[in-house]
Amino acid sequence: MFELATQTFEVHSGPVPHVIVDGVFGEGPSRAMLAHLVALEPAFAPAGVGGEGARAGFRQNLVFGPDAHFHEPRERTFEETIAGRASRSVLLAGIDAWLMSRDFRELMESAPAPLHALSTANRWETQVSRYGAGDRYGWHLDRLGDETRQVSIVYYLFEEPHRFDGGVLELSSGLARNGERFGGEAKAIAPFHDRAVIFSARAVHRVTETELQSDAFGDGRFSVNIFCGVG
Repeated sequence: MFELATQTFEVHSGPVPHVIVDGVFGEGPSRAMLAHLVALEPAFAPAGVGGEGARAGFRQNLVFGPDAHFHEPRERTFEETIAGRASRSVLLAGIDAWLMSRDFRELMESAPAPLHALSTANRWETQVSRYGAGDRYGWHLDRLGDETRQVSIVYYLFEEPHRFDGGVLELSSGLARNGERFGGEAKAIAPFHDRAVIFSARAVHRVTETELQSDAFGDGRFSVNIFCGVG
């Protein structure tokens, strides 16, 4: 479904280490993934962020959890889950194959820390976000309290030419609390269809407010958030 030879890689050290990959899956497969997500519109729901003290409007967008949606109870291990859902979701089949591929893992062994952890990751969670008019996500980090989230990947899917403005990922070397950033430098990374951005789950980041040119669900800014680690 993908080949390293058709992808382009940019490796950056600032303001935090990150890798940008363009052409992850290619035109045909990425379009099929987008159509798959748009067809699942009824399964999307407003996002929620726990934690006392979070500012009003800290996060506003729609989310969908494909891991739970395509899981079957008979699949008791992560390996069984990966094998079973490959036939039920073109999105998860592609992501799983990419993250497990020998070429990608060998390549990421040479990535700056902690991104090199992708070479040995044995767990990942997937969440799909859809940003529409006025949607945003304030400054935050993805890491939980253990090693299950070491590296974050944001993979973009949307119609081209895109029908939205904004929705830009910003990475920062600063600190964050309740949606606010304290100190550090920030860098904006423009979203492009079939682009992935890889960075530490500890890196402070946000998504700027999105302006949508139509009310159609399929015209939104879709991104697949993948949290990788060891579990």
